[in-house]
Amino acid sequence: MIHWRSVRCGLLLAAFFSGLVFAQESYRDNWFPFVITDVADEETAGTPIDLSYLNPQPAGANGYLRVDGERVVDGRGQVVRLYGSNICDYHPMPPKEDAPRVARRLKQFGINFIRLHYFDFAKAPAGILNADMQTLNPEKLDQFDWLIANLKENGVYVDINLHVCRPYPNMPDSIHRFGKGIDFIHEPYIESQKRYARDLIGHRNPYTGLTYAEDPAVALIEINNENTVFSIWTRLAALPEEFSKPIQERWNRWLVKKYGTSDKLRQAWNSEVAGERGPELLGNGDFRKGTAIWHFEHVKPGEATATVVEDAELGRYLRWEVTKRGAADWHLQFYNSNLPVEHGKKYALTFKARCPDATPKNLAIRLMMQRSPWRNAGGSATFLVGNSWREYSLNTIIDNPDDIPIRLNFSVNNHLATFEIADVSLREGEYAVKGLYAGETLEAANVPLVADSACVPRTLDYLAFLMDAEGEYVQAMRRVLKDELGYQGMVLCSQASYGGLAGYLRESRHSDLIDMHSYPCHPSRGTDEEGRRILHVRNESIVAKAFGSLEGAALWRVPGMPFVMTEFDVNPPNDHASENFPLLALLAAYQGWAGFAEYSWYNFQENKHGHSRIRSHFATTGHAGQMAFVPAMALLFRQGLVKEAKEPLQLRWTEAELAGPFISNQSYGVREIFARLGGDRSDVWRRRVSSRLVAGTESSLVGSSGRDASHIVSDTGEILFDRRNDGEEYLQVNAPAARLLIGYVGGRDFTLGDVALSVKTGTYRNYANIALVALDEKPIAESRRLLLTAVARVENKYQQWNEARTTIGPKWSEGPTMAEPVPLTITLPGGGWRASTLSGKGQVMAAVPMQGSALSSAPEHETVWYLFERN
Repeated sequence: MIHWRSVRCGLLLAAFFSGLVFAQESYRDNWFPFVITDVADEETAGTPIDLSYLNPQPAGANGYLRVDGERVVDGRGQVVRLYGSNICDYHPMPPKEDAPRVARRLKQFGINFIRLHYFDFAKAPAGILNADMQTLNPEKLDQFDWLIANLKENGVYVDINLHVCRPYPNMPDSIHRFGKGIDFIHEPYIESQKRYARDLIGHRNPYTGLTYAEDPAVALIEINNENTVFSIWTRLAALPEEFSKPIQERWNRWLVKKYGTSDKLRQAWNSEVAGERGPELLGNGDFRKGTAIWHFEHVKPGEATATVVEDAELGRYLRWEVTKRGAADWHLQFYNSNLPVEHGKKYALTFKARCPDATPKNLAIRLMMQRSPWRNAGGSATFLVGNSWREYSLNTIIDNPDDIPIRLNFSVNNHLATFEIADVSLREGEYAVKGLYAGETLEAANVPLVADSACVPRTLDYLAFLMDAEGEYVQAMRRVLKDELGYQGMVLCSQASYGGLAGYLRESRHSDLIDMHSYPCHPSRGTDEEGRRILHVRNESIVAKAFGSLEGAALWRVPGMPFVMTEFDVNPPNDHASENFPLLALLAAYQGWAGFAEYSWYNFQENKHGHSRIRSHFATTGHAGQMAFVPAMALLFRQGLVKEAKEPLQLRWTEAELAGPFISNQSYGVREIFARLGGDRSDVWRRRVSSRLVAGTESSLVGSSGRDASHIVSDTGEILFDRRNDGEEYLQVNAPAARLLIGYVGGRDFTLGDVALSVKTGTYRNYANIALVALDEKPIAESRRLLLTAVARVENKYQQWNEARTTIGPKWSEGPTMAEPVPLTITLPGGGWRASTLSGKGQVMAAVPMQGSALSSAPEHETVWYLFERN
């Protein structure tokens, strides 16, 4: 899961919320209640949307799933397309009476894949852990076993996540509370993961008689969710000795293996010659004008002082003393804004510093964007600063294609410290620095860990060392799972983008398949004046302004390996949340992915089942708009109702990229190279995309269409995006057994092959999401049973919004969910059609009159599902 980001605008949102004027509820006057149940009962069985026949056998009945090129196949060699969702937090351990009904309902929806995620978040009774947060609680494990046994019986494969958020003992304060990064390289934490894997995967499920290693219903095991050591590589040197010393010893052994002697190492690292550098770009870097130009951000409860000191030897320097911690990392920082730097150019940053405190302290440096998305735009480093003056330097390449204003940022990452800083300089070019200093030798094994990218050869060696360490970590975990426990299914380490290009190499070399996550409309969090959480949402359509995130994630596919996406959501509250399954299933089918799991079937709702309202920003159940498309998209993806892309588009990147922007920006990956080479993400809907490491020095893009995202037609001719006019964007699909129309389509007529759609005005912004899919896998013209799904907005009955529909109240309102009617007329090919409305359980409710082969929807039908039948 992508967890809540620390967003600087949180306080602004809180202030804004205190003055919200909520929109009136009268706009829902013609809406109708519609609840889609998430548990099976007698009324959900045998309905027109009961797709249980797609899971005819228990999961694993034909052996373990395995990799066959870019496909996943069972023991018979038959392709299995994994279609599903996540079950998270306490929901993988449901009340035992609920588990059979939950599993049967998943089967009825056509789901055959569930990712079990985030259940290591707490001690029992909420999570699966004992009070020590290290071992498994027997009662919760029994509930976990019972759910998996029922999923298996209903033909649903599982993906078990080993580490998501379980903390480790004695973690340093500077490390993420989930142990992210350090658990890839700190041996005691790796041993902890091995013990946990033995306890869980080696555990025998009493309801199946098999250990999880022996059970072929376990399709996939993920080692460590959204994680990489590269997230903290500049901080390793500053960790307490308990952590840094073993890593330094390992680093020195690595160097001995590569270079043998200190002389050879010195020759490699200290051979740089200073090149020409441009004029000074930083205003008042010598503090001759006091603190002018510099901005100090000391947010309460944090406290700090900044004074300029005169020194006879050094001249002027800044003394920055942090005396009280704030509430977030960014609450204590200072910066120099609006730097005149350009995308793609090299710059050298230098400064002198010392820390007069009793012990060395971390000083974090970033060249970063000074507005959203607030990310690094080039170099970043965390320097361990001691009590003697020393010069520090950083060479970087600016990564800022959108020309967002950039600032130089100094931070203590919310720790108490005093720093004295002088002669801060930023110039175009590179700064020649030594990599190996006097007294540092391989023979003494005291070559320090690296915390910056100033010396390129040294940094490249260090990054290579960490890449090797990540590979050794994955292989160590695989040996436990495969060799020791005997698991024969698929294993992946983490998501490929975690670690940038290093993550690509880790997963392509050591995992069985490639996994990615994507959240085009991830919400952000703030609090109101009473400390209650409020949400700011990106209320946009993927077809329109939220286009690009999903497509960018697809670029990480590796030729010859299966590709899956185990997290994706159009997070509610969002007027376009119903796009969740259609966009994901459509792209997965077109690209020929092995499978996906949207996020998430259950997520921090009431731990009982039968949800009738939206109450999570990540949960699908309770959201009738998202659930409505699950049956139709199960058919589209699992039956392959749209053709796969044939024309290839391949990014071919070389190891030279590792010495480019990656050296100072470890999130730099295939998306950035793709953009630099002139690629447009819209080609993900025109070509079969992949990225590949090749020999040579120049990266290239082979097969690009050269077109932009305004008008997109797939190479199969079945998929079309029209994004030329703002507020009129739409997507349409014209495949033999499936027709889709999504976007701002009200007030227009569309012809989808032999199906005509006339969508009236009346929905908010004329938005609608419409799908017509054959229930018998036949072309529409030959089919005898069709399912029409039509959704606009869906929200809780009393949900309050601000007028811009970007913020809801401090909590979810009561249900049930209400659906906005989609006014349309659909005309089908041929004759003899009969139409019926379906309930939220999928039962036939009432016949609806047709005018020949045409049906006109109406609010009084009170449904998002229509069934068409003929003899």
